[in-house]
Amino acid sequence: GALAGGVGNVAGEAISKGVSKVAGAFNKKPATIAADELPALKQAAYDRAEAAGVMFGGDVTKSLRDRVAGELADFGYHPKLQPGVAALMDELDTLAGQNVTLKGLDTVRKMAGNAYIPGNKANNALASKITSAIDDVIDSAPAMAGDSQAGASALREARDYASRSFKLDKINDAVDTAERRAASTGSGGNVNNATRQNLRRVFEKGRNWTPDEAAAMETAIRGTPGQNALRLAGKLSPSGNGLMAALGVGGAMVNPAVGLLSLGGMGAKALADRGTTENIRKVTDAVLRGGLKVPPTKNAVQRLAESKRDALVRALMAAGIYAAP
Repeated sequence: GALAGGVGNVAGEAISKGVSKVAGAFNKKPATIAADELPALKQAAYDRAEAAGVMFGGDVTKSLRDRVAGELADFGYHPKLQPGVAALMDELDTLAGQNVTLKGLDTVRKMAGNAYIPGNKANNALASKITSAIDDVIDSAPAMAGDSQAGASALREARDYASRSFKLDKINDAVDTAERRAASTGSGGNVNNATRQNLRRVFEKGRNWTPDEAAAMETAIRGTPGQNALRLAGKLSPSGNGLMAALGVGGAMVNPAVGLLSLGGMGAKALADRGTTENIRKVTDAVLRGGLKVPPTKNAVQRLAESKRDALVRALMAAGIYAAP
């Protein structure tokens, strides 16, 4: 009875998950924007923002400069210590008291993004404060002309598309660079390691990753336990190591089993490389969806298989007990 209970529980869980997985293959994939559509979508959104005809008055730009100056003073800002912000403050001083279009204000916001200096945390924190202050103006300040709500909405959409394009470019560059580096060194078989290393640099230097994008990037960089086991076994592959290639040829001449071991290593390496490629695809899918990892909706067969798991376990346990001597 004890044995039947344990086996029945494991078997019931396995059968339920197996049926659910097979049924899930028939689910419709969530909609994803194609990468080559992003430039046109971004430009269309920027065009709508400009067509809204938004104009902010001099009182708004003066209030913006005064708010930023106050926050920087409280922070202990010094132009020599935070040089990226210095040019930005000069621009805000020039703009204060002047009328400005929505596009003009967004240009200043882009300057705040470009003020980022790797390693200078104080400078970057102040640049973020300025970005937030400009966003508050765009989202809530009264405009002297135009449809401010429509303009702000279109501008946020354009920035979202621009952010997706930027992240995809960085990821694609990392993969391409890894392939070139692997091809130019050794036997050209170390592309998996090179790809993971490049993705790590992109992830660490990047900003504004969403939680789902960050989780997908971590998986692509670290790999799953199964993928890492395959990568370890793949070290026996002659395609990734010149020494292993020589040992494989020489060993096979003495003992055919060595040749089989090398073939097994080649297979493991191919599967590990494929796993990394699939992980990268999941990262790019999350980016293309606007930073969301959208799980497919479970169909009726999946829901039925999962809901009947306990009943299946009980049936298997009963069958085991009945069959026991």
